[in-house]
Amino acid sequence: MLGFIARLRLKILSSRNGLLLCLHRTKLFIINPATCYLLHIPLPNHLQQRGNLYSVSMTLECDSDDYMLILFYNNNWSSHFDCHVYSHKQGVLSLRKNCFVAGSRNLKFDMPVICNGAIHFISDCYIYLTEDSTCFRPYIMSYEITNGDDEDESVETKFLRVPKEARKGSHDDSCHMNIFKRGEVAGYQTIYLVRLRKRVFTVWILTNYESSSWRRIMKVRVKGMGLVEWNPVIKGFTVLNGDLVFATKKKVYTLHHVELVPKICVLIFN
Repeated sequence: MLGFIARLRLKILSSRNGLLLCLHRTKLFIINPATCYLLHIPLPNHLQQRGNLYSVSMTLECDSDDYMLILFYNNNWSSHFDCHVYSHKQGVLSLRKNCFVAGSRNLKFDMPVICNGAIHFISDCYIYLTEDSTCFRPYIMSYEITNGDDEDESVETKFLRVPKEARKGSHDDSCHMNIFKRGEVAGYQTIYLVRLRKRVFTVWILTNYESSSWRRIMKVRVKGMGLVEWNPVIKGFTVLNGDLVFATKKKVYTLHHVELVPKICVLIFN
């Protein structure tokens, strides 16, 4: 199957629970490499006619008995995005009734977080809006994802503020913020917000959806971690199973248990 993907030059857009979402020109496929299962997802004519689907945001989500494909796209640089949802159980790509509103900032569509039945995107941090704009500081947009006929007419985009502490200095060139799903604890799901600014990692956890309330659970300087590198350049970071994992130009590190007493693992890979 991997040889098949390579021969056709399929672009892997997303992966979840062993499934791959792949694109070949204007054709979408969901592939299970373990079983050599391949499913072609028919797209609406207006999307096929675009000729280039790389500007369309696509996310694959899986649970125990179903998987879902979520597509966002807009026309003429609008902040309103149409949303199509494909459910394997229903076998059809359906257009949602309500648009997703992205706001005035660019969202990180390549880093979605699906939590409690909603898909979340965080914005960038760059300074290109005026201070009187409601979107001057970075923010998170949430959009409920349900299947077909179960969709509620009242479903709309929700605006989530990031913590005040995270907004401070967010326009600094060294500032990078991402969100990640927190594993379910006592039947409760929520979101991590991780900020890297001036070589300092800060992690918050969302405690109240309606009021956009957050609780800071960790703040640590890279310099104080005792890394084997001197002044490392952080190239990227993520949260895996409650651990903060980050990469430099040379190595990959993990900071164990961000919600407890963090402990640094010096090296994973060279």
